[in-house]
Amino acid sequence: MVCLILSFSGNIFAADVILSEYNAVDETEFLNGGVASADLDGGRASDSYFGRVQGNGGDWFELVVITDHLDMRKWQLRIRNSGGTIIFGPAGEGISPASGVSDIEIFRLEANPSASITPASADYDDGKELSTFGSPNRWGLQDFSQLRSVAIEPSTLTLLSPNGSEIIMGGTTYDITWGNTGTVDSVLIECSIDNGDTWARVYPANIGNTGSYNWLVPIVDPKQCIVRVRNTGDLSVYDTSNAVFTIYECVLDGDLTGDCVIDMADFSVMATSWLECGYPE
Repeated sequence: MVCLILSFSGNIFAADVILSEYNAVDETEFLNGGVASADLDGGRASDSYFGRVQGNGGDWFELVVITDHLDMRKWQLRIRNSGGTIIFGPAGEGISPASGVSDIEIFRLEANPSASITPASADYDDGKELSTFGSPNRWGLQDFSQLRSVAIEPSTLTLLSPNGSEIIMGGTTYDITWGNTGTVDSVLIECSIDNGDTWARVYPANIGNTGSYNWLVPIVDPKQCIVRVRNTGDLSVYDTSNAVFTIYECVLDGDLTGDCVIDMADFSVMATSWLECGYPE
């Protein structure tokens, strides 16, 4: 069960999670009592999500997390009354030092959420005019700017290969590899054949960030090649080859193996083809 341990015993501590609002309306009652058409004050108190319904939406509560990277797995929900007794489900009278919550009201935080709010805070009060399940607590306009902002871990990229001095034959495939820190969901890979004066994206385009891309090397013959990898989520984060590498184009007649060398391996390919063709003259 994944939930939160909540206590209203009056202990002072720096909170990780603040209870903002929960429903205490009895399943047979309406918000602020009365009937479906009108509440006890002659109005039509309702919830911004459910409208005016019996039970005011049932068992629900809203929390505000004010700690970065809080892991709430395996937490348990317990709501205690002012006497320390655990009450499961909607709580009744005496949940805080305020006037109390009846079974035709909701319980809410009437203050801006912050770490200074304690379980026994007088800012917790009952509410009968309006409840706001699924939207910010509307006792007023709550200011969430005081909460801790999430610090985004900076990302880095490190190109591993090709990183300089390689000699790669055009028309072959070559593994471009890289590493990263932080969040890098997708990587843009580009190649330059003029030492970075102009850039072209690899084709087909790289998808995602696996740390490796099987590059179909273009059939060109430059000696000033470099590769660049960039974080598509932040193009200012990138890395390039530390030095230039060479791509060479092989156009030798008789090079049947594609290794840019004419040797016995090529004659073997020619002989095999000749035999398969039935000894043509």
